[in-house]
Amino acid sequence: MTDTKGKVVGINGNMVSVEFDGNIAMNEVAYVNVDGKKLKGEVIRIRGNVAQMQIYEMTQGIKSGDVVDFTGNLLSAVLGPGLLGQVYDGLQNPLPLVAEQAENPGLRPIQKRLAKEITIMVHSEADYEAAVEASQILFSNKAQEILHKIDEDTLLSVFEGVPQFEVEKTLIEAGVPLVNLLTDNAAVFASKGEMRKLTQGGGVLVNKEKVSDPNMTIDASHLLNGKYILAQRGKKNYYLVIAK
Repeated sequence: MTDTKGKVVGINGNMVSVEFDGNIAMNEVAYVNVDGKKLKGEVIRIRGNVAQMQIYEMTQGIKSGDVVDFTGNLLSAVLGPGLLGQVYDGLQNPLPLVAEQAENPGLRPIQKRLAKEITIMVHSEADYEAAVEASQILFSNKAQEILHKIDEDTLLSVFEGVPQFEVEKTLIEAGVPLVNLLTDNAAVFASKGEMRKLTQGGGVLVNKEKVSDPNMTIDASHLLNGKYILAQRGKKNYYLVIAK
């Protein structure tokens, strides 16, 4: 770090005009001091005693009068075997999310991080956590556990728009064969034969638990929040049976 300092006299996007006193060079690295943080930038133009700097970080918070420290060093990157297989930004900051996205694009880490930040910004962190928990009902291997502990409003919001069937609660409390419930009382399947065939293929679930016996008894212990049963036909077809 040299003794050369400057002050911000203009800001235009990520370009900052800095008035300086001393000697500086093109492509020199300098830091803008903003609320205790140092934002890294590079000198890209010099006119008299005013330098144009490109800031390589978010410029939010920079204001006229902020102190700039010039380093006397040109922008550079460290090279070595340890860099192989890594992903970095222009300042050689590691970008683990980008590396993870390149390695496993199906996991969509960047999209997930963006969704998280937008949800927290627009709503709150609590809303984000609730949304994550709700989404796990559909995709997590802990779906059964989560399904039994979420509140009624969350359950209904997750399955908003799915077909619903109302049945007498006394029917459930007395115990009813699943094959009867999902054909005679709630038309999830067109026939008992269709349900039995899909059950054999592992395509029938109740409350996210795979059904092995279509004649299993459904009773009050299966009710979510005391009134709902979630039936699933295949991978994507959900139905809510409501006991009233």
